[in-house]
Amino acid sequence: MPGYLFNGMYVQSDEPVLPGNSFSVMYGAGVFETMHFHHKVYFFDDHYERLTAGLRTLNIPVSQQLQKELLLNTLLQCAALFGNPCKLKIIVLKKSNADPDCIIIPSELPVTTNTFLKVDFSKEIQLHPSPISFFKNNNYLHFIWAAEEAKHRGLDDVILLNAHNYIADASISNIFCKIGDTWFTPPQSDGGISGVYKKQILKSQDYLQIRIEEKSISKEDLLNADEMFLTNVLRGVRIVGSFGTKELKTTAASVIKNKMYALLNY
Repeated sequence: MPGYLFNGMYVQSDEPVLPGNSFSVMYGAGVFETMHFHHKVYFFDDHYERLTAGLRTLNIPVSQQLQKELLLNTLLQCAALFGNPCKLKIIVLKKSNADPDCIIIPSELPVTTNTFLKVDFSKEIQLHPSPISFFKNNNYLHFIWAAEEAKHRGLDDVILLNAHNYIADASISNIFCKIGDTWFTPPQSDGGISGVYKKQILKSQDYLQIRIEEKSISKEDLLNADEMFLTNVLRGVRIVGSFGTKELKTTAASVIKNKMYALLNY
């Protein structure tokens, strides 16, 4: 499918749809979600909850085309045109004194492997907790910059700190680390994205037979971690094999990955 849906209508990928003076183009005012489709839209309710929370935060109306059932049906139609499985990206663009524009772009899912990740602290980007930091908004340059930094340094990802030297997020993922017998993950208040896959991990603690605490994780805490993994909806659980110069254990994280894949039928 060499195109996408714009306000419910199919357009070619090279067809211009937004004017240069678009409010969203000029100011980056908008919200997006990226969803995993494989016979169904995984975690649609959680994506929709975060999407609408972001819209309310930016004072963007939840227009008719963004009503829950209609939006889900539109996503399913888009996926049927592209093929199964696929990635579905929905972008809602604010308009001044009007209902927002909605773009849905289908594309290939990223290739996932069982290779352990190489990560380190970012040297360039810092996150700042704010009322808009919990959702994916169109001012996403800091995460793009961090992903570019990782690429230039030969890493798979970088860990982003906030101004208080607490862990916030990775460039495209949430982070979990194991210290002693407990797994830890940063709270939303430390500046990271309120991750949809992270939510699945948190509510599956009994099934996974692990203990997880959401608490602020200092730079020193992370340096003392025994194991680490990253999560997002497109890639699921990705296990970190080395953090800076430190080699990490992977046994417990591998068990979590396998159990989550079995539970969710990814």
